[in-house]
Amino acid sequence: IMLYVGSDFSTIVKDPAKSLALKKYCKDYGYNGVSYYGLSNIAESDWSYLRAFNEDIRTNYGVIQVEATASSLSGFQARLKFNTTCTNAKQKFNYFNKESEYWNADDNGDKIHSDAEVLNAWKKDSVDAFNIATASDVTGVNFTWYHGWDLKTQLPLHLVKIQDQLLYHVYRKTPETGYLLDRLTRANEAQKRIDPTKKKDTGILISAELDFMQVYLKTHT
Repeated sequence: IMLYVGSDFSTIVKDPAKSLALKKYCKDYGYNGVSYYGLSNIAESDWSYLRAFNEDIRTNYGVIQVEATASSLSGFQARLKFNTTCTNAKQKFNYFNKESEYWNADDNGDKIHSDAEVLNAWKKDSVDAFNIATASDVTGVNFTWYHGWDLKTQLPLHLVKIQDQLLYHVYRKTPETGYLLDRLTRANEAQKRIDPTKKKDTGILISAELDFMQVYLKTHT
């Protein structure tokens, strides 16, 4: 079970009380993976905080998967440098997660995200994702790609092929099986075409923000 920590992580990691609270939260609620966003806000001179956090949460709080999230190759180049300067494996990231949210695709600025605009952004991201996946593989890091709102009219063959783990969002106010099933069905069909004997891990992202499941989660365990 993965816990996604947003850009606030860059502040949390340098605050002993907040760091401890986050680690205890992971242990108390059974999270065995964490994913951090906003790592570019942590200066290289402060990487010692991040190394110590990663090592401690793995050693003492039951976390196995530690994932760095970014949206471009340049963001992961810094994460690669971070990994190479760690003194032991528990300090390192063992997953890189490229984040692409296609509801931001808007080439003509009309605030309408058409399938054509999403496809255009998707093609550009595919090149970037391939380069990140290659760099990850060379350095022994697993690669996954979180893509918000992929096209419903295309089987995500190239997406499924280059990923070690699939991530899909369910950013709704309540759980919606159909919304998720649509994406999983297409991913399954893609994997069958590539290699029907192989199965890939799948992660489901929900949001506890007020706009999404915060109210629901307060009343449902």
